Order: sequence, then structure tokens, then C-alpha cells
Amino acid sequence: MGLTARLAGILSVLWGEPGVISEAVMARAIFLVKAILEPHAKRAWRVGEVGDISPALRLAKRLREGKVERFTRREVYTREWGGITTSEEAGRAIELLEKAGWVVYDPEARAYLVNPRIREVGHAH
Repeated sequence: MGLTARLAGILSVLWGEPGVISEAVMARAIFLVKAILEPHAKRAWRVGEVGDISPALRLAKRLREGKVERFTRREVYTREWGGITTSEEAGRAIELLEKAGWVVYDPEARAYLVNPRIREVGHAH
């Protein structure tokens, strides 16, 4: 409520209604916070939850070159594909690529299979 009250105070001054904040100004402030600011903040926080995606982008570039059909998490960090040097970093990168449909885990082979469609021109995911 602190943000809403401060926003109402600012709106009141901007609209030439200094003094006690009117019910109408408070309603506008509530609307702005609920309809615009909160959804925007939630989207921004979700982006932050993903973290650094550059290792996934570098791994994706490597996979798109077409030299790899299947791989393990261990191969990614021991061979330092895309500059990835730890198991955790490899796991995060692979997870993002899996969500994007670039790779799929094959439990029988205990390996990730590369989606051949990623090499098609114009294919984004």
C-alpha cells in the first residue's frame, strides 16, 4: 500500500489537487498499481529468475552447427562447449534449451538428443 499512497500523493499534486488525497485520486492510483505496475514488475522478476542465458545461447550456437546429434551433460562441461565449465552451468543451459524444444532427454541412452529442426533456416525454436 505504500507505493499506492505515494503514487496517489504525486498524482494529487500533478493534477492540482494538493492537500487531502481525494477518493478519486486514490482510486486512480490503485488502478495504476494493480493494472500496470504490478504486472510489469512480475514479468521483470520472472526474467530475473531465469538468470544469465548466455551459456545456453552459446551452447545453442554449438548445437546448431550440426556436428552434434546427441550429448551428455558431462560432455558439455568437460569439453567446455560454449565456454561452459561446470556441471551446474551445463544443467541450467540444457534446461533452457530443453524448454525451448532444442533438445530432449533420452533416458535409455542417458543423453540429450538434438532436435534436427534447429538447423533449418528460419527456425527459431
